[in-house]
Formats: sequence, C-alpha cells, structure tokens
Amino acid sequence: MRNSFGSIIGGLVGGFRLDWLQINKLWVDENFRSKGYGKQLMMIAEKAAFTAAVSHITLWTQTFQAPGFYSSLGYVECGRIHDHLKGYNAILFVKWLS
Repeated sequence: MRNSFGSIIGGLVGGFRLDWLQINKLWVDENFRSKGYGKQLMMIAEKAAFTAAVSHITLWTQTFQAPGFYSSLGYVECGRIHDHLKGYNAILFVKWLS
C-alpha cells in the first residue's frame, strides 16, 4: 500500500496452503495506523481468499501487537503459546469463510 506520494506505508504477506490462506505479516507505518489501512489490507486478503475458494484464513500475532484488531474483523482466537517471547503470548487466530 502506498500513500499519495508513492511511499510504501503498509503491506501484507501471506500464502495459500491447501485449503486456507496463511497471513504471515501485516504492517502499517506508525504514522498511518488507526486510519483504516490495516483493515483495507485485510479486506484485500479476504477477497483473494474468497476468490480462491479457500475455507479459512489463519494468522499469528503477539499479545503486544494487535489481537483486538483481528478480533474486531471477525477472527477468533483458537490457540495460544504462553511466554512465546518472554512475557508475551503468541496467539493463533482463524476466520472461517464458508
């Protein structure tokens, strides 16, 4: 994703695995957060998943990152690794598309 000057302000990396889309990284520049860009990137990924007829999307995040953001988009926590990074938990989220 680029701003009006052509500078990269965010992006999403993922890949299809069998019957799901795995999102590996979502990033939005600090100056552009809370402006809807992360949601736009996630909607683009969900549209790609729908077009590819996959059944669900999975992603991992950390407790210090944005678990509330993913929950607000309909992703459900389905796993947790406690103390994945010292003092923080890794959280597995899934969103079923069918």
